[in-house]
Amino acid sequence: MRFARIVSVLLLIAMLNSVAVDRAFALAQFGSTPCSGAYSNCVQLSWSGSGTQTVCGGTTGNLAVEVDWVMAYSYTNTDTEWSRSCSDPRVRINIISAPSSGLAAWVTCPVGVATWADDPVRQCQTTYLDINSVYVNTETGDPNYLAALVCHEFGHTVGVRHPISVPGYPATGCVKTPATAGNWYLSADDKLNLRNTYA
Repeated sequence: MRFARIVSVLLLIAMLNSVAVDRAFALAQFGSTPCSGAYSNCVQLSWSGSGTQTVCGGTTGNLAVEVDWVMAYSYTNTDTEWSRSCSDPRVRINIISAPSSGLAAWVTCPVGVATWADDPVRQCQTTYLDINSVYVNTETGDPNYLAALVCHEFGHTVGVRHPISVPGYPATGCVKTPATAGNWYLSADDKLNLRNTYA
C-alpha cells in the first residue's frame, strides 16, 4: 500500500512538472513577429510600449458594436487601454476585398509606417487590421463571431501570438486560431504576458 502511495505521489509530481513546463512554453509565445507577404498576419508590440491603443475605423453595423464591446470588456486586467481616435491611431481598421487571401482578417505593419527595434520587441507606429469583406459581413454578420475576430486581431496589435497547444496544456483564449464565435476573452497566460509587458 505504501509503495502504491509513493508511486501515486511521484506520478502527481511528474504531471505537475509537465504542466509547469508546458505553461512556461505557452508564456514564451509572446512578442512581435515578422510581416511578410500581401496578407501577413504579423504581430507587433504597441507603439512606445505604453499599452494605450487608439482605434480608428470599424464604425458601422454590427462590427462597430463588437469593436466597442471588445475594447470595454475583453482586455480588462491587462494594463492596456483602448479607445477610439483617428488623430494618430495605433490601430486602423480597414474593410477590404481580398478573395485570394483565404483569411477573414489579419494584422500588418504596412510599408512606410515607422517601426522601432526588432523582433521579438519590434513596435509599429500604426498597425493595420484588415478585415476581408469577402468572408466577413461587417454590417450584419454574426455578432458572436465578429467579437471573437476583433478580440483575436486586437491581440496581435499588442504582441499576442497564436498560442500553441502542447500535451496537457491546450491553447485557449480568443487569439487561438481560428477565431471561433463566442470566444471573445483572452487566456490567463495572454493577460499575464500583457501585464508583464505594459505595466
